[in-house]
Amino acid sequence: MAEIIVEKLSHVYSAGTPFEKTAIENISLTIPQGEFVGLLGHTGSGKSTFVQHLNALLTPTTGRVLLDGEDINRDKKSRRDVRGRVGLVFQYPEYQLFEETVFADIAFGPKNMGLGEAEIEERVREAAGFADVEERLFERSPLELSGGQKRRIAIAGVIAMRPDVLILDEPTAGLDPRGSRQIMDNISRYQRETGATVIIVSHNMDDAARLARRLIVFDHGSVAMDGTPEEVFSRPQELIDIGLSVPQSTAIAMALRQQGLALEGAIYTHEQLKTAVLRAKGVGAC
Repeated sequence: MAEIIVEKLSHVYSAGTPFEKTAIENISLTIPQGEFVGLLGHTGSGKSTFVQHLNALLTPTTGRVLLDGEDINRDKKSRRDVRGRVGLVFQYPEYQLFEETVFADIAFGPKNMGLGEAEIEERVREAAGFADVEERLFERSPLELSGGQKRRIAIAGVIAMRPDVLILDEPTAGLDPRGSRQIMDNISRYQRETGATVIIVSHNMDDAARLARRLIVFDHGSVAMDGTPEEVFSRPQELIDIGLSVPQSTAIAMALRQQGLALEGAIYTHEQLKTAVLRAKGVGAC
C-alpha cells in the first residue's frame, strides 16, 4: 500500500528575506494507491514544488506529508527511506545521465540499494522493457543516443528501483509528438501492469485527458480544481482564465458551441467530439 496524504502543506522560499516567496499554500489532499494523476498548472503555479515534497526533497514550511500514515519528514531515516518508495523523474532527466553504459545508468539506483548482481540485472531488464529501452543499447554510452532514448533510459533508472509511487515532472518536454506519445504510452503501460501510483506534471492537456483518471489543477500555489477529466474539462473557460490551454477536442467543441451547435456533455477526446457532433446533427454515431 502507498497512500499519500498531504495535510495543510505550505512552502515558502527564502523566508524572512526580501526574496521571500510562497510557492504553495495550505494544500490538503489524498492520493490513494494505484491512481494515475495528472498535475496541471501554468509555470510558477507550484506544481513542481509540490511534487518535490512527496519524496522529501523539500521540507514543508508548515504541514505534513504522510505515506501510509507515517510522516516522511519525521527524521533522516524516514526521508531516506521514502526516496526508495517514491521515485521522482525530473524535467529533462537525461541531463543527469553520467555512467559509461546504458546498463550501468539504469542499474545505478538498484546498486545503491545494496541488491545482489542477479537482482540488479533482473530489475534493469524489467525497467528497460517498461521504458522501451532496447537491450542492444545496454553497452552503448547513453550520451551517444537520441534525446528520446536518453529520456527513456532516465525513466528506466527510476523504474528499476520499483517505487510504489512514480512521479514524472514534464516527462515529454522537448520531445517531438511521436516521441512524446511513446513515452506516455510506456508510462501508462507501466501503471496498468504494476498497479503503482503514477503522478505526472504536464502542460500537455491532450495527454492528461487521454491517460489520467484524476486531474489536480494548480493556480498561484493552491489547488484550483481536483476531479476526473470529465469534471475538470467541463469547465474549459475557467482553465483558460487561469492561463492554461485545453485539449484540442475541447477547444473545437467550444468554437462549435459559439457558432450555435448544441453539443452535449464534457468533451475532451476526439471520440467524444465525433459522437457529440453526430448527435447534434441528428446522425447516429458510427
